[in-house]
Amino acid sequence: MSALIAVLFALSGCSLDRAVHATTDAGERDATVVVDAMASDADLVDAPAPDVDAADLDGGPADAGPEDAGDPDVGPPDAGPPSCDSQYGTAIGYMPCAERATECEFAALLESVRTCGTTCAALGGHCIDAYRNEVPFPPCERQGTPIGCDVFHGDDICICSRGP
Repeated sequence: MSALIAVLFALSGCSLDRAVHATTDAGERDATVVVDAMASDADLVDAPAPDVDAADLDGGPADAGPEDAGDPDVGPPDAGPPSCDSQYGTAIGYMPCAERATECEFAALLESVRTCGTTCAALGGHCIDAYRNEVPFPPCERQGTPIGCDVFHGDDICICSRGP
């Protein structure tokens, strides 16, 4: 680190005098360094910040902030995420399997030209996972282990997000 500082001084046109002469006079300067009699090495040590509550600074109650002075919120209350039927109901071959708080599970006809990933994205969501669902098995019956969102396949069960 000290070598880097020396290089920076050399590049700036300054020279670094390693022979430092200082006085302990309060604020007096010799030819090289000023030493303040009020400061000591102990004053320069990093220490944790004191635990100060804003109330100590502004005289208010502990952790109090300013009241919201803005206009009241307007508009209808948040409706939450869309239903699975309203978000994914237009997918080719859509058959709802399960609707959970954050995800929709449905069977879709992907015809080996679409994936669950592209189907979910095209309808405003993102793919979480996918399973095979071949005919003659009942619709919505997961077959085997997850196949992932990017597999081109015929009939799959897509698990997509509710909402974006």
